[in-house]
Amino acid sequence: MELSVPDKRKGYSSSHRRGIYYVLALFLLIYALLLIRDIGHNSLVWDEAVIAQSGVDLVRLYPSLLVDPHRTINTYVRWFPYFPPLMSIVLSLAYAIFGISEIVARSVSVCFSLLGLITTFLLGREAFDEPTGIASVLLLSVMPIYWHMSRVAMLDVASIFFFALTLHLYYKGLSTNRMELLLLAGFPLGLGLLTKYPNILCVPIIFIPLILGFFGRKKVDWRPVVCLLLALEIAFFIFVPWFYKTTMVSQSWRGWIHEIQPGKQYKWLMAEYWIGSLNVPFLQMTLPLGILALLAVIYSLKQRSKADIFLLSWVAVVFLWFVPIHKDLRYTMPYLPALAILSGRLVSHTSVKLVEQYAGVLKRFSGERLKVATCVTLILVLLMTSPVLYSLATQPKGLQVPITEAFSYIVENMGTDGNVLVLLSCNNLSQHASYFYMYMVAGLDASIHILIYPSSSVDWYDPGPLNTTRIAQLCIEKNIQYVILWDGSPYSESWLPVLVDSNLFILKRIVGSRGNAIFILNFQSSAFNIS
Repeated sequence: MELSVPDKRKGYSSSHRRGIYYVLALFLLIYALLLIRDIGHNSLVWDEAVIAQSGVDLVRLYPSLLVDPHRTINTYVRWFPYFPPLMSIVLSLAYAIFGISEIVARSVSVCFSLLGLITTFLLGREAFDEPTGIASVLLLSVMPIYWHMSRVAMLDVASIFFFALTLHLYYKGLSTNRMELLLLAGFPLGLGLLTKYPNILCVPIIFIPLILGFFGRKKVDWRPVVCLLLALEIAFFIFVPWFYKTTMVSQSWRGWIHEIQPGKQYKWLMAEYWIGSLNVPFLQMTLPLGILALLAVIYSLKQRSKADIFLLSWVAVVFLWFVPIHKDLRYTMPYLPALAILSGRLVSHTSVKLVEQYAGVLKRFSGERLKVATCVTLILVLLMTSPVLYSLATQPKGLQVPITEAFSYIVENMGTDGNVLVLLSCNNLSQHASYFYMYMVAGLDASIHILIYPSSSVDWYDPGPLNTTRIAQLCIEKNIQYVILWDGSPYSESWLPVLVDSNLFILKRIVGSRGNAIFILNFQSSAFNIS
């Protein structure tokens, strides 16, 4: 039942391997420094703010966790039913140690990104050889979607790490006949499910080689099957408490469960979904890297080794699952390590063939041909990746909405039991982002409530003209002291004059510059009562 993969690394000396590890360590250091450069500049956008704020709320719940754990956990589930809790837990620990800031929130993703690269190297080395491993790391690191998601406080890069670690332990355990590694694979699988639900796709990827292994064998070794079933049991018991809470405490899952039903309404048969999905890898990787990945898949189909079948199964399962839901480049990121390894192997094998072809010219290096091939591999990969990495590292800084400055003023001038109303919330100024910056400025003991009007993001619909009477009534009901409006929000140019001209609101402060300014208005409850 084991993969019985021959050791392809026997020809590599210990000094050769050390050299590759030094190159890997140096690259990871440079990559980490590039990732954290200006990482706190951009303000939190919608989904990122939800994840970042979930860690803050978990820190706020810590004191009650010891007093009434059941109620505290139920409270957290009601607040954040859509996202598994592992990233929130890690973020809360980071906040507790280093404080609340965008830099801390995003640095967690940087750490998971580096761990994902290391795991990709280990799997590439195990499946093929060290040059393939280091080439895979370089190729994965410069995929724009991987770079971007490594610099935001989201779930995707952490999910990729656990996805790759699960399959690495599985592959190594099966190829080396080490059953303990198969058992250990259950832990990252369970933690991966607590990071992002699509990590369940590891299960069919795991069983495809096993099922294929049944054919053509007179005697079947059942030990891997038993160990993998035990690993799945470990993953189940890690995940089941959260599953129980989200299904019994909250019913919100019913609203999005249809999104993970592949083939619903025959979407798999619709050309638009296939065209969209086939286009995604080239957008994730840049066109040259996407073409390289396509050639690598074709080459792998031709080779059809055990490692090829495993990696192709990995790519196919993730790709086919998401054909009906190709809306976002983040969705299919779990197959990127496999494509990077296949691409790295193609470059590595091409380098070996080039060295063999010019063996006559390289007589003086006859005993060092593997080292020469490794150097050729690194040169080829660096020629492909260095321009991309330079382009990514020198991208212009993104938008920094002055939310921190706005809440610094509000917290300093807020009266007793006063609250805040955010008008025209959008991707760059959401309710969760407002809470995050409010707690960052005021501390976790702050008791300011933040409401939004309208109740949904105006990025997606026209809220119509401003109803000042309705706003005033809401301010009275919720004890609103300050109303804030960002002039980058859609429809702000029509709402702002109505607010300023009204006798119900007084413009107290403008933070930021025109086009990226937040207007802070004080609600005059007495004026509303008189009128």
